[in-house]
Amino acid sequence: MFKNSNISSILIYFIPLALITGPLIPDILVTSVCLIFIYEVIKEKKFNYFNNKFFIFFLIFYLISVLSSIFSDNPYISLKSSLFYFRFGLLALCIYKNIAEQKFDFTIFFYFLLIDFFILLFDGYYQFIMGKNIIGIESAYGKSRLNSFFGDEYILGSYLSRLIFLFIAIIYKVKFKSLNLHFLILPILYFTIILVFLSGERTAFFLIIIATIVYIILANFRLLPKILAILIVFISVLLIFNLNKSTKERFYDLVLKEIGKTYWETSLNYKDKEILFLPQHTSYFIVSFKMFKDNKILGHGNKSFSIKCEEYSINQSSCSTHPHNNYIQILAENGIFNFIILISSFFLIIYIFFKSLINKILKKESLSNYQLSLLICLFITLWPLTQSGNFFNNWLSIIYYLPAGFIIHEFKTNKFKL
Repeated sequence: MFKNSNISSILIYFIPLALITGPLIPDILVTSVCLIFIYEVIKEKKFNYFNNKFFIFFLIFYLISVLSSIFSDNPYISLKSSLFYFRFGLLALCIYKNIAEQKFDFTIFFYFLLIDFFILLFDGYYQFIMGKNIIGIESAYGKSRLNSFFGDEYILGSYLSRLIFLFIAIIYKVKFKSLNLHFLILPILYFTIILVFLSGERTAFFLIIIATIVYIILANFRLLPKILAILIVFISVLLIFNLNKSTKERFYDLVLKEIGKTYWETSLNYKDKEILFLPQHTSYFIVSFKMFKDNKILGHGNKSFSIKCEEYSINQSSCSTHPHNNYIQILAENGIFNFIILISSFFLIIYIFFKSLINKILKKESLSNYQLSLLICLFITLWPLTQSGNFFNNWLSIIYYLPAGFIIHEFKTNKFKL
């Protein structure tokens, strides 16, 4: 089964499944992959794998993060986060190396992802219908939130929305004979979108809808399936709104009806309820900007927001473990230069999308469906106008960097011809 794969590739195949169990097992897998990669590079003297633009920018980002941690008010806590962040860049390089040396089997990785998505989709819908998942885990929020195997962490929607386009990319790469891939991809995408919606994670649903719109516009397949896909998703969401009151309340009553209201109106009417951006998010952003203004170059160091927020707080709800937005967090904790690297990466992807669209209109060479799906993974990660988890969180970082190795390989082999 694994005859065309080396040990590090086998470990990588297990990472998406391991992420369901929490941060520990996937972190052990990633660390093992990195140690194997370092050993192989030194033994085989293949240092050329470090010679790529991704790693150069990652290294600059990493060094700034470490430097800001050294000069933080609590260097021990900050350095614990920043020093070991290096392993995520090595994970991407290892994937790139294994693909380049033909030691990564896309077909095996596809079957691992297929099992992963089948389990989560089946379990998620089962929990929605039965009130508990297949091993008896119940949601504390009833049918308005789904947690599946994630227990106390309500991140089922976040997981699915961030990995679905990696799964789609791998499907395109495998290229099954005598099968129209879109008969496989569109149903999987449809059932994933609906489950993300049912999970109650508004940010995840917003991101997967934005990503799907980009995919439908830029993907290379006929117009009719695109129109049908949009209509089916739209009709399904409307039906769920009408059939499930808890979902309607969470998405419509607390979000859509509030669009256009001022922050103060929303805060007054929904003091104890959640909307797309909670009222305290404004407090987090204000505190973060105050921190940034005091140290614009290097910021205050990784994980410093939770330590410094009381010093800069504007009210009792100004403190949290992180500011709930990647860009705001980087500004406060790493300063302006890492912020520029992050935002530039996002606009680079936007530029590639627009150039591909123009080429598509002019009937020139545009992104392949495989390349498009990979870039959408990063597009979701780097989208700036939404709340997010801790940027330096190990679990999230693994998901962020998994697609990067595949993208590096495409760039290094000159397959991105835009």
